[in-house]
Amino acid sequence: MIVGAAGGDEAAWRAAIGEVEALPLVFHPTCNWRVNPRGTKREREVIEAAVKLLREAHPYVN
Repeated sequence: MIVGAAGGDEAAWRAAIGEVEALPLVFHPTCNWRVNPRGTKREREVIEAAVKLLREAHPYVN
C-alpha cells in the first residue's frame, strides 16, 4: 500500500514500520494492534496515514 502510494523500496518501508504489536482487547476495545514507526518525519507521516486507513478496514489482528 505504502510503496504504491509513496514509492520507494518495500524492504525500507517494512523496516520503518517495524513489528505489528497485538494488544489485549480488554484494554483496547476499538483496535487491538499498533506499530511504532521509525524513520524521517515524512516516513512516519506516511506510515501513520496508512495505519489510519488500515485500522478502518482491519481493526483487529490475531
